[in-house]
Amino acid sequence: MHKKKRFGQNFLVDRHYINLILEAVTPELLDDLVEIGCGDGAITLPLQSQCRSLKVIEIDKRMVDFLLQKKMIDHAKVEFFNTDVLKIDLKTILDPKCKYKIIGNLPYNIATEIIFRLIECKHLFSLGYIMVQKEVAERLCAQPGSKKFGKLSIFTQLEVSFDHLFDLPPNAFDPQPKVNSTFLKINFDHKNNIHILDRTVFSHLVHRCFSMRRKKISTIFKDHLNQKDWESLNIDSALRPEELSIRDYANMSNYLKNE
Repeated sequence: MHKKKRFGQNFLVDRHYINLILEAVTPELLDDLVEIGCGDGAITLPLQSQCRSLKVIEIDKRMVDFLLQKKMIDHAKVEFFNTDVLKIDLKTILDPKCKYKIIGNLPYNIATEIIFRLIECKHLFSLGYIMVQKEVAERLCAQPGSKKFGKLSIFTQLEVSFDHLFDLPPNAFDPQPKVNSTFLKINFDHKNNIHILDRTVFSHLVHRCFSMRRKKISTIFKDHLNQKDWESLNIDSALRPEELSIRDYANMSNYLKNE
C-alpha cells in the first residue's frame, strides 16, 4: 500500500525489531493499551491477543479499513479512532480509572508535540513505548553536561523519565527514513520531588538561558543575581546553561519569584 508522506508514514517491517518491541512492551492479559498509528498492523495484531483492551488512534482511514477488512481483528478488544492524535481529546476516550500503556511509532515531524500532549494527561498512563528520531531521543534522554541537554530535556524530564531501549537503522522501515530511529520507554509515574512555585517564571528562565547557551549564567543574569545570590543558591556562577540541573533551574526560578 502506498505510504502517504504527509502522514509521516514509515512502517516497521524488520521482524527482528518488531519482536524486540513486543518483548519490551510485554503486555499482560489485564493491561489496557493505546497505540498511536497502527500502520499495517505489525504491532497491533500480536498485541491484541496479549491484553485486555487496545485503543488504536490512526489518522489514515486506509490503514483502519485495511485492518478491519483484511486482517483478523478481535473486535471485542480493539477499538479504532480514525483521527489525528493531536486533535483527539484523550481524556474523552480513555477511562480515568485505568492506567494505560501507550505504544507508538511517532511521525518525526510531530513527535515532540505528541509527547507533550501525553505529558498533559500523564495521569492516564503508566508506561509508554515510543519510536522517535534518534536525535530527538538523545535530547529527551540528555543529562546536564551534555551538549544535547536543553529545553526539551528539561521540560519533559520535569514530568516523566526516559529509558533508551535500542536504536534502529533506516532499513528497518518502509519507506526508509533518512535518519536513524530510537525506541524509548517512558515512565509516567516518575517522581522527582522538584517543587516549582511559578511555572511561568520557570519557563521564561529556561528559555532565557538557552537563548544564550554559550554564555555563563552569571552573565545571563547579571542584572538580577549577584555573587551572594549564587552562593545562596549553591550554584557555580561560571557554569553554562547545559551544565545546570533541573533542580538548579527550579531553585533559581523559586529564588527569583521570591525576590
